[in-house]
Amino acid sequence: MSRIASSDNYELSRKIHAMYLQRFHEENIEVITEISSTLVIKEQKYIRVFGKLIPVSEEELRIHNTLISVK
Repeated sequence: MSRIASSDNYELSRKIHAMYLQRFHEENIEVITEISSTLVIKEQKYIRVFGKLIPVSEEELRIHNTLISVK
């Protein structure tokens, strides 16, 4: 059985991948739960300058209130 996605076996490939994800999740549920419960995500604001994204601190946002945040 080939696991390469093609028009002939696309559905089978999706099913195999879903089964893999389910098995991986079941085998690693404790690690996943620990990471999920301890992970803190801080939203970062950026400004685009000449096509490059530059992070902007909360202090800079307060000082320069004319900045437009783009997500």
